[in-house]
Amino acid sequence: MMSLYAKTIINQFEQYSKCEFNKTENKSGIIVECYFPNGRKKIFRSDTWDGIAFEMNGFMRRPFFKVNYILPVLNSER
Repeated sequence: MMSLYAKTIINQFEQYSKCEFNKTENKSGIIVECYFPNGRKKIFRSDTWDGIAFEMNGFMRRPFFKVNYILPVLNSER
């Protein structure tokens, strides 16, 4: 079951990135594959949804993600 933190971060990532997701849960853990519109692929792996959300949060703080996905959304709202 996902915590509120995980739901919030994953939802925020989905809204900003506008990428396609492939979520897989099995005995070895949780794998989330993100396919970005520019052709890039990012894989998040963890045992829990909180771990996935923590990795996504760290990825959203990178300059690559901020410049390509967050700043255009913020600039278009002004």
